[in-house]
Amino acid sequence: MFTAGVTLLPWTGRRIMNGETYMSHRLTKGNENQPHPHLNPLPEGEETFLFPPLQGEGQGGDGVFSEQKGFTYIAVMMLVVIMGITLSMTGRYWSTIAKRDREEELLFRGDQIRKGIEMYYKWTAQKHGGSGLYPESLEELLKSKYSMAPKRSLRRMYKDPITGKSDWIVISDPATKKIMGVRSASDEEPLKTSNFPLTYREFEGKNKYSDWVFAYASQAPAQPKK
Repeated sequence: MFTAGVTLLPWTGRRIMNGETYMSHRLTKGNENQPHPHLNPLPEGEETFLFPPLQGEGQGGDGVFSEQKGFTYIAVMMLVVIMGITLSMTGRYWSTIAKRDREEELLFRGDQIRKGIEMYYKWTAQKHGGSGLYPESLEELLKSKYSMAPKRSLRRMYKDPITGKSDWIVISDPATKKIMGVRSASDEEPLKTSNFPLTYREFEGKNKYSDWVFAYASQAPAQPKK
């Protein structure tokens, strides 16, 4: 209850009872006994307490809060969508970078194996005279069976960087059926389709990694071992 003659500015008395809101209007001299036109007066005997008026009170405050909540929700959803798109683009970017790195590594490793076969062939040609020999297995590039001392034509055995396995498909010499080269077992489509080194210019326009053949073909046909 309010005492006549009391001035209450800018505070508002509010009390919530049984789910209903009671509020006294601002009191000035002369309107002490006039009820608020939109709110229930406080029941007789009930005390009121004071606190600052809510934002938008008396001017559709609940609607303002609803609009603010709706705007916040939309802003959060837009942020989530933007973050999702950004992460997706970043993922594709790094995936492309990683694939290009694997392609370059395939070119390097395949070339190393081809050069190892070439070195093996030329070394056996010097050792036996005449035509050289192709290795019977890739392991012979690490230690030739034609030499008592370790004779390496390849520094180490490489895995296929595209498949991550030692699953090279060997290319056999038609005459001797020995190994003259390798190619990847992957049928994945490469990113690189042009600007290859001169040695591998035939790779241009190929649609699969398995079409990249790393082989050494001697000038003279290899002779079968007697």
